[in-house]
Order: sequence, then C-alpha cells, then structure tokens
Amino acid sequence: MLIPVFSVFRHSGGIYIHLLSKVKPSSNIFDCHVQTDEKTVVRAVCFSPDKRTDLHQAYQNKSPVKIKGVKSAEKKKNA
Repeated sequence: MLIPVFSVFRHSGGIYIHLLSKVKPSSNIFDCHVQTDEKTVVRAVCFSPDKRTDLHQAYQNKSPVKIKGVKSAEKKKNA
C-alpha cells in the first residue's frame, strides 16, 4: 500500500526524512518516513526518482525540508 505525504507541513522548521529507500527499478519509485512533528511519522512515496538526490542530502545532513504539491491517501483496511 502506498501512502504519500498527507499535506504541506505547517511548522517553520520543515519536516525531517527518515529511512530513505533506494529507487526501486521495477517501479521507479522510492519511499521514506517523514517526521512532521515530534510524535508524528508517516510513510511517503515519491514517483520522481530525480528528487531522491535532494532528499538524500537532507537525510544525511539531518536538515529539515519542505515538500510541496503532495497528495494524500486514506489507509485502506483489509476486509
């Protein structure tokens, strides 16, 4: 199940990237965990492999980033 980031983060410090994956060659996507505040971490999926370089740099430097143009997906429950 793919769950993109849910909204633009409203904290002045930005968001932090954790557990950044490599680009998956079969689907050309990568994912990571996005920390939006001290207690909230969500899984994010990016369909643009070119953006991984910038996110990886922020990940290595433990720097906050801002993400724009995101879409949310409701988590589906197994029936």
